[in-house]
Amino acid sequence: MQHSYDIMSERRRFDLRSCRFIESICFVVFLPIALLAGISGWRWRPWPPGGPEGYGSALEEARTMARLIAGIAISG
Repeated sequence: MQHSYDIMSERRRFDLRSCRFIESICFVVFLPIALLAGISGWRWRPWPPGGPEGYGSALEEARTMARLIAGIAISG
């Protein structure tokens, strides 16, 4: 007869193996995609184009948002 501690320990080991297996598969799938994207210059754009000039750089977008938030904070 197994103790409840042994069963929980076994369950945790199974969960850990399952989690590591899923992480490994995701790594194997996404690493070539990330390498191809880095080599070819792909950029992920999570926001819509910003007017006629299209996308801004991440740094420009951060500056714009910082100015906007600072303006809101000062005015309130």
